[in-house]
Amino acid sequence: MAIPDYADERSYSRFRCGFVGTSHGDNGSGYRKDWDSQCDAEPTKMIQTYGRPVCAYCGNQGLPLQPNIRFNDYDVTGYSCVCKGAMDEEEWRQEITEVENKHYEEISAIKRRQPKTNPEVIKKLVKDLTERMEKAETMQEVKRILEQLKAVEEE
Repeated sequence: MAIPDYADERSYSRFRCGFVGTSHGDNGSGYRKDWDSQCDAEPTKMIQTYGRPVCAYCGNQGLPLQPNIRFNDYDVTGYSCVCKGAMDEEEWRQEITEVENKHYEEISAIKRRQPKTNPEVIKKLVKDLTERMEKAETMQEVKRILEQLKAVEEE
């Protein structure tokens, strides 16, 4: 299979060129371009049919993705197409990922700027409760002050 006529030029790198002889390749050359099922493509939107799925954008049969062939694993992990619609989908997916990453970085930057608790406030609370503990006259007062000390925490 040579590069199909419906293939978008952004997909050309997903085809490998191989030597097949002096006159059996594309246009009578010794080389032929074939779909590389181990390429870096992601599965694109397909419509499941009775056989191989078809592309949701152009209706051509999906091209199998087999990223682990070099490890003797011939499982098909999905199908991709090389038409304009499928290439636009991949570009769209990349754009979403970039926006999500930028959004995550912006949120992280804002969270790093979150106001911090003033440690002096906590020290003062503990000091006041400790002073009250020293002045306590009954065990019930001591227990109440200890409960108040335990309850001191950030919210």
